[in-house]
Amino acid sequence: MNIPITKISIVRTDKIGDMILTLPLIYQVKQTFPNSEISLISASYTNDVTENLPFIEKVFNKDKYENRLKNIFKEYKPDIIFFPRPRYDEIKDAFFAGIKHRIGSAYRWYSIMLNHKVKDHRKVSEFHEAEYNVRMLESFLNKHSSLIPPLSRGGKGVCSGDSLEELPLRHHSVMPPLLAKEGIEEKENSIIPPPFKGRGLGGGVDLPEIYFNPDINFDNLLEDNLKSGKKPIGFFIFHPGSGGSARDWSADRMGQLAQLISEKYNLLPIISGTKSESEKCGIAANHCPNALNLCDKMSLKMLKPFIKSSKLLISNSTGIIHIAASLKTPVIGFYPNTPHLSAKRWGPYTSDRLIISPSNHQDGTYNDDMNTISVNFAFNKILETNFLKRYE
Repeated sequence: MNIPITKISIVRTDKIGDMILTLPLIYQVKQTFPNSEISLISASYTNDVTENLPFIEKVFNKDKYENRLKNIFKEYKPDIIFFPRPRYDEIKDAFFAGIKHRIGSAYRWYSIMLNHKVKDHRKVSEFHEAEYNVRMLESFLNKHSSLIPPLSRGGKGVCSGDSLEELPLRHHSVMPPLLAKEGIEEKENSIIPPPFKGRGLGGGVDLPEIYFNPDINFDNLLEDNLKSGKKPIGFFIFHPGSGGSARDWSADRMGQLAQLISEKYNLLPIISGTKSESEKCGIAANHCPNALNLCDKMSLKMLKPFIKSSKLLISNSTGIIHIAASLKTPVIGFYPNTPHLSAKRWGPYTSDRLIISPSNHQDGTYNDDMNTISVNFAFNKILETNFLKRYE
């Protein structure tokens, strides 16, 4: 039996980092259904991340519709819908709208309203969030896209109207580099990052390079911010705040670490943050006299060229670290150890990263107390791993 497939939606209405880690799923859906129209249902504050992506044809912002998804489905009714982050109200609206294929977690009380249930317990954190998202498509098609490690099967994409039973899952690198806007040259053609050791983050996903404004003169920025009389070789960003979904290393210690990095590697520290993070940014600035505090001075669209040109980004587990990974900027991330909070599940999806976590307890139980990470411990970790040796 042939089932026409002309429209497919992915629903992701939470934070920026979550959205970035959902892009591999959206891309792989487009690769598998190249003739279908791919739409995204999202929150409007993630638009700066998803704009100009060639594998998303339509975007519907949930917060711009009075009755949210209920009204969206009156305007646009997909044949297939994916729910990487299950929410009762969103799945209920898809159910009552009569969307034919509703795909999401098998382990919610309202999963009865889904007709394809994905049997992944994400809290176990056996895989990275980006991998869990792509596994939804694998489960739906009963095919394996093998993010770990990537495979190179042949096969053509699926045209609208093909039988679901015969759909091949296309095996490309899951995320392509974005085509830059006209007049902006891409720096790299490689779309597969170096593989990680061990299970997870196996080289199958590469996050997109996001469009940025090339007209900012960063050389002038360095000239105008001479703190020691010696021109810095570049700058790095540290972001002491977070969206509140993770356990954070303190702003004062991050500021102290940034000062040590600035002095050791002759780099200008730049503090980033939103208006709600101004207090933390101020604390960090008090402990990093070399820093240029740009907290609440830039929108995400303005911040992206800084991240792209930065030598390094330091952050807790929050959206900006995933933006940096997508822009191929080296990252240092501070993460707790409990699996569903850890870097294994939520870390930046890049090989050019250093993760710093508390030492676990002597009895082997997880330690998530970020206050047990001292400044010296973090700085010695950077030195021992030679992570920033490239700037010596």
